[in-house]
Amino acid sequence: MNFPNSNIDSLLELTGNIRYDFDNDVAQLNTGNSLKIYSASNFVYFEIYPEANIERVFYSLPYAKNTSYETPTLFELLTTGTFVSLLCREKIVTEVTSNYDFFFGRTIFYNRTRLRYEFYLFYSNGKIKPCCIDKNEVIDLLKDKAEIIKTYIKEQKIDIYSKEDLMRLINYYNNLSR
Repeated sequence: MNFPNSNIDSLLELTGNIRYDFDNDVAQLNTGNSLKIYSASNFVYFEIYPEANIERVFYSLPYAKNTSYETPTLFELLTTGTFVSLLCREKIVTEVTSNYDFFFGRTIFYNRTRLRYEFYLFYSNGKIKPCCIDKNEVIDLLKDKAEIIKTYIKEQKIDIYSKEDLMRLINYYNNLSR
């Protein structure tokens, strides 16, 4: 899979604390003495090395969010393969949930904030497609091996809303397609 790569002469290494914002497609870098904000059109990729020593790689890729016009959009690369790679975007959502209180005989509503992942498949032809609305959609996106994928999901009890399970599924698909 060919991801955009900078010319080695123009590669700039910056270190510091980084924050990223998927809603606005920006990365904010605090180097200690300066604070810089980079939009997705100002970089090709960046890497984060948290304390857990697990490298996280983020790419700026052209993607049409709401229109047919593609703009640089920030994605995290979860797993890469020869035929398809798995990308994701994080979103913080607030949900209103309810709970019935039997003692007082009324329903209590409360807000819950959680992190939700939006998954995307990045094909070797450069196209990016949203993924994981339901199991049938995932199978349709990987349609050249649909029956094998369907069996694998059932046997391995793959939860398509789980980041780790979806990574396993995409790795399995790439191994099948060799």
